[in-house]
This record gives sequence, structure tokens and C-alpha cells, in this order.
Amino acid sequence: MWCKSKTNSFVIVKNCRSREKKQNLPVLCRFFPNFAAIRQRPFQFVFVKSIIKLLTNKYIITGVLFLLLMIFFDQNDWFTQHAREQELEETQEKIDHLNGEVNRMDKELNDLNASNAKLEQYAREKYHEKRDGEDVYIIIPDTVRQQKAK
Repeated sequence: MWCKSKTNSFVIVKNCRSREKKQNLPVLCRFFPNFAAIRQRPFQFVFVKSIIKLLTNKYIITGVLFLLLMIFFDQNDWFTQHAREQELEETQEKIDHLNGEVNRMDKELNDLNASNAKLEQYAREKYHEKRDGEDVYIIIPDTVRQQKAK
């Protein structure tokens, strides 16, 4: 039979004859009698040690350095890509707006070409054209008084 006795941070497993001590053994010692000593450490220490071991891995270090290079120090870093995406969105909005203007102007041109009455109305409103013998009066609102009233 096996039993354990504690010394510092090791559990030393010995050959014992009592049944009570066998029940208190760690699970690995019960099933694998070849474990002569099992190091017992607090979970936090083991976790920190495994993290340190992971962080000192040469592949992890290389990967982290590569990511830092790509994200912050490259010609096409994340910040530059983000700025370019915003510029692309603004340009796309301008293109959509201008395409809408072109469509509106095409419709207006078709209307003007279709009807002489529309053409005359457009010339009178936009270019202040008049027929012979007519007088045109242009009324310009007083913007100074309107601003003071507000």
C-alpha cells in the first residue's frame, strides 16, 4: 500500500500498510503507483508559470512582433487602412449624390426639350428673360432685417 507524507512543497509517496492512508492519496498515486513524488503547488503559481512559459516561446514572440509590426509600424497599418476606408465611404457618398444630380438634370432637360412652355418658364425664372414690351421686376429680400429679427 501507498501513503503520503508532506515535506516542504513535495508529497512523498511511500509504501504504507494502513488502509486509511490509501484513501487520502491523490488520484494519480492511487492509479499510478510509479509516481514517487508529486509536486504540489497552488493553482495560481502553476498558472503564472505556464503563462511565463507560453510568453517565452520563440514562436509566440515572433508572432506578437509580427502583429505589432503589421498593426502599428507598417506602411499599410491599421490606422491608415481605417482612414482610407472612411475616405472611400465619403467619396462613395459624393458619387451617389452627383449621380442623383445628373439624373435630376437629365429629367429636367428632357422636360425642357419636350415642351416650349416649360422652356419659356425656365428661361424667365433662371435667366430673367422677357418678351419685347414686358418689364421684369426682381424683388430681393432684405437679409439684414431678417437676421436682426431672429
